[in-house]
Amino acid sequence: EVFEEGGVTARIVEFLTRSRQIARGRGQHIDYYLLEMVAQGPAGEERRLAWLAQDAAIRRITYEEPRDVLIQACARLAGNRRTP
Repeated sequence: EVFEEGGVTARIVEFLTRSRQIARGRGQHIDYYLLEMVAQGPAGEERRLAWLAQDAAIRRITYEEPRDVLIQACARLAGNRRTP
């Protein structure tokens, strides 16, 4: 999904959380991961790419759940920087 939409090849750093949602009348789950970018190509699916600072990215996300996941990922990254 990351490559299809953003043209980004990434490696999984760690699992963050799982969400359960109803889409088109069917239950589905979405897994969120903290990723590290390995390479970047052109964005697909007519997407525009924007690399933002953490605060700007958090403000830009309009849906609560993905915004909360981003906040969790940012906190995880900040915690990793403090660990020797």
